[in-house]
Amino acid sequence: MRGHVEGSIVTSLESGEAFSCTPPPLEPRVLAEQVRMLYARAPIAQATVVVNASIVAWVFWDLVPPGSSVAWVAALCALVAVRIGLARAYRRSVVAPPDARVWARRFAAGAALTGVGWGAAALLFYAPRLPAHQMFLAFVLGGMTAGAAASNASYAPAFVAFAVPALLPMVVRLTAERDPIHAAMAVMMGLFGIALAWISRSGGRAVEEAIRLRFRNEALVEGLSAAQERLESLNAGLERRVGERTRELERMLALRMASEKLVEQRNEELREADRRKNEFIAVLSHELRNPLASIRNSLYLLDRAPPGSEGLARAREIVHRQTGHLTRLVGDLLDVTRISRGKVELQRACIDAREVVRRACDDHRTSFHDRSIGLRVEISGPAWVEADETRIAQVVGNLLQNAAKFSREGGAVTVSVGTSEGQAQIRVRDDGIGITPELLPRVFEPFVQADGGLARTKGGLGLGLALVKGLVELHGGSVGAYSEGAGSGAEFVVNLPLAPAPEQPSRTAWTRAGHSP
Repeated sequence: MRGHVEGSIVTSLESGEAFSCTPPPLEPRVLAEQVRMLYARAPIAQATVVVNASIVAWVFWDLVPPGSSVAWVAALCALVAVRIGLARAYRRSVVAPPDARVWARRFAAGAALTGVGWGAAALLFYAPRLPAHQMFLAFVLGGMTAGAAASNASYAPAFVAFAVPALLPMVVRLTAERDPIHAAMAVMMGLFGIALAWISRSGGRAVEEAIRLRFRNEALVEGLSAAQERLESLNAGLERRVGERTRELERMLALRMASEKLVEQRNEELREADRRKNEFIAVLSHELRNPLASIRNSLYLLDRAPPGSEGLARAREIVHRQTGHLTRLVGDLLDVTRISRGKVELQRACIDAREVVRRACDDHRTSFHDRSIGLRVEISGPAWVEADETRIAQVVGNLLQNAAKFSREGGAVTVSVGTSEGQAQIRVRDDGIGITPELLPRVFEPFVQADGGLARTKGGLGLGLALVKGLVELHGGSVGAYSEGAGSGAEFVVNLPLAPAPEQPSRTAWTRAGHSP
């Protein structure tokens, strides 16, 4: 319907008379609008470069030869002047859509040179024996890169051109220190850059889609307006051609109503996409900020705690734990992307679901014990499936983490394994906060989290259940969520196709583990 309205609002309203409303090519206009947004944000971004460069030079004034600091600031200021001049030239010129790519490349080249300038700060101002100054320099480079992710969101190559030369020298310099703390900082900065690149890419796609939808909607409105004007111009002849034109007007009215409904639908989709994008960015920022803050505080303690002290060991443990947390966040994002693109390869083997569930429960039992939550495992007869053991363990682990997150202290979680109607069935039931009827249909969608404070305080990006659904469906199974509402607990049921039992199942190993078949 939309393609018909956009491409062929050509209506013959009178014999021998017609009009056509064919919009110009869409993609060059989209790129031109993206470039316009880049140059519109350029003055504020360049002012930030001058201010932050001056602050950095002031902080390191006593540590670096003044001439070097002044030369570095002067070079950045000169580059800022050139880029501001480029922005003015863009605003004075009449840029046709075919010329937008040239202006985009010029902007990306300026961003790359600015990134090189900031990357040089890692070589010029790095203070090997002053951790506080190292952290300050890393903070400034990370902040400038984060700012570039926002200001260059409409054109991803510009952000990449800035981020790589800005962050890479600092990562290399930290790695060269050859100690665990600096290595952790280097890994964190690299992960931070990757996360920002992903955010910038997602934001850029959202902006591009918003622009594309806007132009399409404008084309629809223009076409409908032209049709309406044509209809009004023919009112004088309606009296002599009532019968024939009544059917034509009815058709046009139906087309208009369908088009307006389509416009409203697209606008609603755009609003929903924008809301989901904002929620995800907010959650991701929260999840990145918390471990970074913990690592920063730990580095502060590492700099001051006596060697061999309990505080020193605790600070190191926090750094390693938070680094692992960030690694898991990035891993979840990559898993969701691989599943959506069909890039996950399963290493299938004939396995007993009982053993996979038992080991997964043993691995997560400590987290339940720490919150005084009971974990009960109910296992019946054998449940052989043809599946990837690692991925099935990941499914069970995600469900256990979800149950622990939303169970109250002192609650109970029950995990059961059995068979039903030719399916191996894994059930995870808790008596926690439950799921509202509004959330239940969307609980397996990526980035969906329960409303209120509990989900946020427990962390996470809302990807665990999405990964469960994707991995189970890759195995040809299904997963469902059931809850009677808030405060009534929840139950998740995984169904996997049963496989024939192996000719000689390992009954000895199962018996040694303390189970009976």
